[in-house]
Amino acid sequence: MRIAVYSCNFGNYRNELTQGIDGFARDKDIDYFFFTDSNEFKSEIWKIIQVPLLKGDGIMNPYRWTAKYIKFVLPEILSDYNIVIWCDSKILKMKFMLHKENILNLCHDHKIVNCKHPQRKTLHEELQYTISRNIENVVNGRRFQEEIIGRSYSTPLPDTCFIIRTTDKETNTMMARVFELLKEKGLKRDQNVYNHAIDELQYPATHIRWICFNYKRNNPGNPW
Repeated sequence: MRIAVYSCNFGNYRNELTQGIDGFARDKDIDYFFFTDSNEFKSEIWKIIQVPLLKGDGIMNPYRWTAKYIKFVLPEILSDYNIVIWCDSKILKMKFMLHKENILNLCHDHKIVNCKHPQRKTLHEELQYTISRNIENVVNGRRFQEEIIGRSYSTPLPDTCFIIRTTDKETNTMMARVFELLKEKGLKRDQNVYNHAIDELQYPATHIRWICFNYKRNNPGNPW
């Protein structure tokens, strides 16, 4: 069973690269890939992959669109892995370790392991929160709110900073749909379309395991 961890940062978003990413403890049985536009970034843990930027638009710049694409559309270099683990670059400075045995246990009988959002419970709440704070496109966000008014979803709101998933066709298609929905709806925040992608494609909710993962604890051991 092959497992890879992957992350990315483009344009040194939020100055996260200046803080380094090698504080993340390594399991020798897991491979690590970091995607970036920088040709100077070095690491002793991660295999650095340089990729070209996507075009920006009025919704997000090239750096953010490329990051969303890498996050949700499985990079070809990861296609031979059975399980991949996404980590937002902001959490790499937290000193925790992912153990292969723990990952396999979490994925037993499940295709995706998602973290429950620590503050909000529904997509509707997340839309309202992000729109009210201008961290979502206000016009398009309100349009999407009208589109889904009264709709309930089969899954709780995730915190997508950390996602464990298999690389089967069904799961790859659902994850890629998250990126497509961001484009189609003109939105910025993947948590505002993640549940919608699941239900739209009728991805079985039973495939998803939900955990509580507080990455802010800076726990060097098991994070869940």
